[in-house]
Amino acid sequence: MGKTYLAILAIVFVVGLLIGPGYLVYCYFFSGAEVGKYPVFEKDITRISVGGVESTSSGQTQWQTPITMRLSPEMNPIAINLTAKTVGSIRVASRLERARYAAEFRSADELIWTKDVWISPPDTSKKDRKKFTIGSKLTFSSTSQRLQTFSVTEAGDYVLDIKEESNPNIVASMMIKVRRNVVSAKKAIVIPGFVLCVGSLLGLVFLSKRR
Repeated sequence: MGKTYLAILAIVFVVGLLIGPGYLVYCYFFSGAEVGKYPVFEKDITRISVGGVESTSSGQTQWQTPITMRLSPEMNPIAINLTAKTVGSIRVASRLERARYAAEFRSADELIWTKDVWISPPDTSKKDRKKFTIGSKLTFSSTSQRLQTFSVTEAGDYVLDIKEESNPNIVASMMIKVRRNVVSAKKAIVIPGFVLCVGSLLGLVFLSKRR
């Protein structure tokens, strides 16, 4: 009987995973069709680390902003996703450093939306605390996020501009990906999916401990 319950909970967990996190990832990054990819910048970053104290520096950055894209109402809803390549961050006063950027989206004569963009790299504090490195080869991680979902009322050229605000030496490169006719995630699907996923996982842990 125990094995039967475990099998049922495992199936429920998979179902919850698909209609919860899986459905959310699909809506955010794979639904609709790709309109275009636009590189924002790329830079060389070097790091000097002595014990737990470190500093980073970067060479000249080649920015390719503002980005101009051709959009029209038949593309609605439109999604702008951001992908960044980051280096590990060090905790300062028990706080993990994050990079901050300001995004601004406008048509020829109108500001449509603005957004503060935070990018969190992996925490490498413990890993680097006892190391002494100068200009070492860094390990990069990739992170993606939904920048904005929106609709346009008329066809035309739209401009996205992104500017550095703080901790620029955390992000080595950035790419913008635009998708058309995306699917908006429905809470009525996502929330039950997460509930099934978490509930079945707790059940699996409980039954495994009892065996």
